[in-house]
Amino acid sequence: MTSPSTTRAPTSIFYGWWMVATAFLCQGVTAGCTMYIFGIFLKPVAEEFGATRGTLSLGIMIFPAAGGLIAPFLGSPLDRGKIRGVMALGLVALSAGLVLSAWAPSLWVLGLVIATLLAFASNAAGPLSASKLVANWFEGLRGRALGIASTGTSAGGAVFPLLIALGIGAWGWRGALLALGIGVAAVTLPPVLLLVRSRPEDLGLTPDGKAPAPSLGETAPAGVTAQPSIGVREILRDRNFWALGLAVGLSFAVLTVVLINLHAYATDAGVDGTAAALLLTILAISGICGKLAFGFLADRVSKRLLMGVAIVMLGSFLFVLLAHPSYGVLAATAGLAGLAVGGFLPLWGALIGDCWGREAFARVMALMAPLMTPLNMAGMAYPGLIHDRTGSYDAAWQISVGLLGLAALCLAFLRPPQRA
Repeated sequence: MTSPSTTRAPTSIFYGWWMVATAFLCQGVTAGCTMYIFGIFLKPVAEEFGATRGTLSLGIMIFPAAGGLIAPFLGSPLDRGKIRGVMALGLVALSAGLVLSAWAPSLWVLGLVIATLLAFASNAAGPLSASKLVANWFEGLRGRALGIASTGTSAGGAVFPLLIALGIGAWGWRGALLALGIGVAAVTLPPVLLLVRSRPEDLGLTPDGKAPAPSLGETAPAGVTAQPSIGVREILRDRNFWALGLAVGLSFAVLTVVLINLHAYATDAGVDGTAAALLLTILAISGICGKLAFGFLADRVSKRLLMGVAIVMLGSFLFVLLAHPSYGVLAATAGLAGLAVGGFLPLWGALIGDCWGREAFARVMALMAPLMTPLNMAGMAYPGLIHDRTGSYDAAWQISVGLLGLAALCLAFLRPPQRA
């Protein structure tokens, strides 16, 4: 008799979709509790500690810097099948980091928490682990599955800025962080501990839920060349590694610029704080649509072409910001920009899967972190410094347009292998 734990009825839901749901939740919480709310805390934290926006922007740089140093150490454990443990530990760190941030007596203590617990959590429970988990469970439907899972970051961006804005109004910034930290552990840890399995083979399944081939044992999914022995040196010698890492890194840097400074840009123009937070929500909600659309298209259309389209769309939004439009125009174009922003994360994961396969997926993504970290740090720092010097974000938007141009140039050098 066949064990029920290793066989699924044809009409049952493929267990991989539970991995997608869990990845959705974890990415939503980690992104929503870090990058999407840093901008909301910018003004109240600056006022309490008597700091300028430029100073805080420099302080926030420690978040991607520390994350870039941590990520390479997680790649091998994730590729070896320790995904559940890594994700659970990351969520515990996230919860503890938020609670300790609420109690921080000074800026340097707050910075220490951000550089350790929150930076670790963003990698251990965020896109690195979540994308690896989904990539293990899907091959032919990888773009679609990654697109659905990555909508979690946008969902987190849609929910958390408004929740935090309301929480700050009711309890102050410290009370809002404390409530958030307690809620994170209660909501995320149970599904990770109960549901996550690193690979379909752990349950006697195959990627995409295809029928296994008993005589062959565990084999690479169709269309993907398994590379279990690929080393760091071989990865770093691959032109695709540098082309993709720089293209995505430059694009993410510009996304960071927008996420952190859009709220302050709008309030400087006289927009109410809650209405300004709504812009981030609009950006995030439309990002959900973008991730689904780009994810589904990634299984049918050139992923490199799709990423180029996303770069152009994000650049168009920067030109709108330079025009200082009305709130209505700003809200409408934020929705269009969100469609583009949504495409970057699933396309990044899908291109890594195409170029290196699932066996080296986490190592490649983790090794790109140190490459992308300086770019992300710059995206966090230069807008605030420019604003302190000029009183405007215009030069920051102009620099960001140039960075997207460089991203498009790097993308031209990417040569993904043909899929079977």
